[in-house]
Amino acid sequence: MQVADATEASGAWLHVDGAFGLWAAVAPGLRHLVEGVERADSWTTDAHKWLNVPYDSGIVFCAHANSHRAAMTCRPTI
Repeated sequence: MQVADATEASGAWLHVDGAFGLWAAVAPGLRHLVEGVERADSWTTDAHKWLNVPYDSGIVFCAHANSHRAAMTCRPTI
């Protein structure tokens, strides 16, 4: 919670890399371990680590679609 408070106060982007731990949110007995994760601007996780899907199955959740789209469409200048 302190990290979320600090990033919110400074206007920074809070990202959660939830490769393993984010899936705790779906288990009632473990949900408390990820309390506050909903305050993040973005999360990533990997379906292959928990959902038994093919290896290259990354998932991203982003609260700011336009910012995410802009970041993913940047082109280098030469």
